[in-house]
Amino acid sequence: MASNRSAILLGAAFGAGAFAAGFLLSRGTLPSQERTTYALRDDILIHGNKDLKEIALTFDDGPNPVTARPILDILGRERVNATFFVVGKMVERSPGLVRRMMNEGHEVANHTYSHPQLTGMDASAIRMEIARCGKAVHEATGAHTNLFRPPGMRYDEIVIRTAQDLGYVTVHWNVAAQDFKPRDPARIASAVLGNAQPGSVILLHGHPNTVQALPAIIRELKSRGYRFVRVSQMLGRLPRPVYVKSNAFGVDRDALARMSARASQGIASRGDRNGSRRSVRPMADAALPTPSGFRKDGLDDPAWY
Repeated sequence: MASNRSAILLGAAFGAGAFAAGFLLSRGTLPSQERTTYALRDDILIHGNKDLKEIALTFDDGPNPVTARPILDILGRERVNATFFVVGKMVERSPGLVRRMMNEGHEVANHTYSHPQLTGMDASAIRMEIARCGKAVHEATGAHTNLFRPPGMRYDEIVIRTAQDLGYVTVHWNVAAQDFKPRDPARIASAVLGNAQPGSVILLHGHPNTVQALPAIIRELKSRGYRFVRVSQMLGRLPRPVYVKSNAFGVDRDALARMSARASQGIASRGDRNGSRRSVRPMADAALPTPSGFRKDGLDDPAWY
């Protein structure tokens, strides 16, 4: 009888332990192989597949009209694709650059509309920041975004849940060039090359010194046997794959034509106060005003603007 009671208690304890372990794993709090690459509960890419010699180059805070073109030129010459986390108000100022990114096989991702610190904001304000950036990209390209990175990678539960609700996968980085402020190109290259490993997600910005460092970074990583992938490709090759639709080559010319026609009709239907019709001509990218209004706390501040 005593032995039967012991067996029952042992079985109950085992069952309770298994249930608790399963619950904690589902909540993302137990260590696992997948946890080192992707936070299952939080939709956050932490690191690419460490068994594959793949690197994802990511560029934040653009597009900067001064440096985006040379960066795209370098990537094109080297036959390398990247992922650009763009700021919505910058997209509005340089829509042609965003279209070029997609046309040349790069992904465009969401980095909020005005680059605020999201932690401490309420869900509705966070939602507005993310949605306005997505809207700016859609109006520029006809395509949608589904990858997100909070400014400075500062986030809390509200930020992550809001991004999830809007259908985004949040993308972390694990190698930073610290090029959000002026830094010697050799030090930028050293910071990247000294820390790169299989599955690295590299954080870069559009600093002029980064433009100088970029060719050396790419060529050295190629010489080490790395291949460059877009973030969506990296997600799809995790130990437990996560599939998201890429917007590389995603410019929708038909959608752009429809939006342009609607805008033209809206302008034609509105005269000035004297009843005359005003001609509206889009500004060339080169004539765009200098970007402003970014944070000045030194965390993720494109100080070269």
